[in-house]
Amino acid sequence: MIDFISAEFSNICKKAIEKFSNNLQTPKEDVTFTFNLNENNEVSYRLFKDFKFEKELTFMEILGVRIDFKGYSMLVPPFIQKSLIGFCDEYKIQPNKVNVMVLLVQEKICLVLFNDTEQVKQIKLDDLLKT
Repeated sequence: MIDFISAEFSNICKKAIEKFSNNLQTPKEDVTFTFNLNENNEVSYRLFKDFKFEKELTFMEILGVRIDFKGYSMLVPPFIQKSLIGFCDEYKIQPNKVNVMVLLVQEKICLVLFNDTEQVKQIKLDDLLKT
């Protein structure tokens, strides 16, 4: 089951980067987005172009849909939230400083854990979606 979820999540992220790349009229390699915790420890999403903040996103924008018939918008964010909180505990990161950057490297989704602007480590999708 985790293989299916990982493949589907990677596909969604890749399509999102491609869509944002087209919207921003910039190469895919220059577009990233992050998963962060806001002041209420809820997941927030941010879009970057050339590592410069562009705008806040919704999960629906990442999914690229107006109506989420598959229910991903209800299922995935709690997993991401729990993982971000877990990363805070494991790596001694303040919740308002933790973020996971999603980027495209050689046509594959890459996830990198950050403590504010300091890279902590590259993570696997399984780490982000662990229960």
